[in-house]
Amino acid sequence: MQIDELLQEIIGKYDVPVRRIGAKADRADFVDESLTGKYFDNDRYISFGENISIANIYRNCYERIKEEIRTLVLERGIHHVLVIFCGYTSYGLWGLKKALKEMNNELTEKVTANAIIQDSSF
Repeated sequence: MQIDELLQEIIGKYDVPVRRIGAKADRADFVDESLTGKYFDNDRYISFGENISIANIYRNCYERIKEEIRTLVLERGIHHVLVIFCGYTSYGLWGLKKALKEMNNELTEKVTANAIIQDSSF
């Protein structure tokens, strides 16, 4: 919720796109807005599918991150991203590194990123 509030502030002050990627979850079990404040929906969801394994989670995180970066680069011309990871950060960091490596092998203008990691616990 802290990151969502910060992202809303950034959207209001600066002309930068903010996109949220996260696991598909039933909101009723996930958050009580009367206690936490507004919950913002994800722009892109990570689906773990029927065969949930560590390998599938890593692969699905990487694929969603790569899709998002590809969209930002090809449709908006953005070549530097700031990524904020909240919890289970090894999946995201691995996916970001792999996605950037593959994108930079395909593109003439390189894509770069900074990462901020926030633990998901209260």
